[in-house]
Amino acid sequence: MFPAVAHKTYHKYVVRAKQGTSQSSSDNRGHKSKSAGANLRRYCEASLREDVAALIRSWSKQISEASFVFVRCSTESSSVLFNGKSPLLNKNDDRLRYVPFPTQRPTFSELKRVFQKLFQITELDRESYTANRTRRKSFSPKKPELEKNSDDDCARKPSDPVKKIATPEISHDPIIEQERDCDSPVESDVEELSENPVVEQLRRLYRSSPEGCLQFLKTNLEFFKEHRMLNGDTCLHHFSRLNDCGFIEFLLENDFDVTERNEKNKTPCQLVAQKKARNVFRRFRANYPDKFDYSQTGIPEPLDETTEKEKLEKLAQKRKQNKQRRKEAAKVEREAEELTKVEEKQKQDFLKLTDREKRALAAERRFGNSCGNSSTLRCFQCARNIEQLVPFKYDENSFCTTDCVAHHRTSSKSK
Repeated sequence: MFPAVAHKTYHKYVVRAKQGTSQSSSDNRGHKSKSAGANLRRYCEASLREDVAALIRSWSKQISEASFVFVRCSTESSSVLFNGKSPLLNKNDDRLRYVPFPTQRPTFSELKRVFQKLFQITELDRESYTANRTRRKSFSPKKPELEKNSDDDCARKPSDPVKKIATPEISHDPIIEQERDCDSPVESDVEELSENPVVEQLRRLYRSSPEGCLQFLKTNLEFFKEHRMLNGDTCLHHFSRLNDCGFIEFLLENDFDVTERNEKNKTPCQLVAQKKARNVFRRFRANYPDKFDYSQTGIPEPLDETTEKEKLEKLAQKRKQNKQRRKEAAKVEREAEELTKVEEKQKQDFLKLTDREKRALAAERRFGNSCGNSSTLRCFQCARNIEQLVPFKYDENSFCTTDCVAHHRTSSKSK
C-alpha cells in the first residue's frame, strides 16, 4: 500500500434530513424553501464549493505529476470541477478516469479502500469470469438505444457519454490491461446468471418451514461454506440480514467466517439490525476470543455470561422499580378521583340548600357544631371550598370572588 501524499476531508451540512438530496437539487426542481435550515444548507454548499476549489488549486502540482486522475462525484458537484472560465480539471485530459464501481461516504478509509480496489489484479478462471460478467450485466439497468454502440470502457473520460472517446494506449501497464480485460465483451452464448437452485430452495424452505430449512442447511453445510450468493453474501450474511438468532448461532458454531465481506464491503454483523441477534455475535466473541481478528468484523465488545447476567438482573430490577412507580402513581390517581367525586357530591348537596340553610350551616361551623357538609366553608353561589381564602362578605353570606357576589345579588333581586 502506497503512503498518501496528501488528503483532506470536509464535513458540511448540505443534505436535507430524511430526503437524501442536497438543497440545490431541491431548489432546481422549482420549490425554493425559505426556512432557516434551507438557508444554512445553501451557505454550507457554497462554502464547500469554495473549499474544494481552493484545495484542488493547492494540489495542482501533485495533480500535474500524477499518471492518472480518478474522479467520483455527483452531476451537481461536477460543475465545481469542470465548469467555469478556468476549470479545475480538464475534461479532455487523457489521464482522467471515473471510478468504475460504487463508493461509500467519502472518508480517508474509504479512499484507501477505493485505491486498493483500483490497483489490484484478480485472477479468475473462465467460469468465474463469465459468472462475474453476467452478474454485473443482470444488475445493471437497460441502456437507451442511443447508448448501445457507445464505448463501455469503465475508464471513460467525463465528457459526452454517447460519443466514443479514444484512450491512448499505454504499453505493458498491468493495471490498464486488467481494466480492458475486465470490460471486454462477453460471448453471445452466455445466458444471464440466476441464483443457484440450492440457494433458492433454502429460501423457500425458510419461508415455509424454518425447521426443514435448518435440516436442509445441515445436509448442505459444506456447499454453503464455499458458495456465495449473487450479491456476494455468504449464508451467514443472509441470516444476519434476517436477524435470525438460531440460524446465526448454528452457523457460527459450524465455523462460518465472521470476517467475510460481501460486495458492499459489509461483514455479517454489520447487517444485523436487532440487539438480540447482535448479542449472538458478542457471545461468540467472548467464547472464542482468539479465533478471528474481531477488530475488522464490526462485532462490539464481547458479552460473557457474568456480564449478561448482571445486565439482566439490573434490567429486571429497573423494570420492577418502574412497575412499582406505576402502581403508586395509579393509586394516587385513583385517590384523587375519589376525592374529586366526593367534593363534587358535596358541592351539589350544598347548592341544593337555601340561603337560610347555608347561613345556618356557617353558624354551626363557627360554633364548632359542624357535621356532614357543614364542616367545610363554601361559597354561597358556586359552592367552592374557600377555607384557604379570605372570603368576600355580603349580607352575612360568604363568596369566593366578586363575580359570585354580583351574580348572587342579581339572582336575589330577580326573586
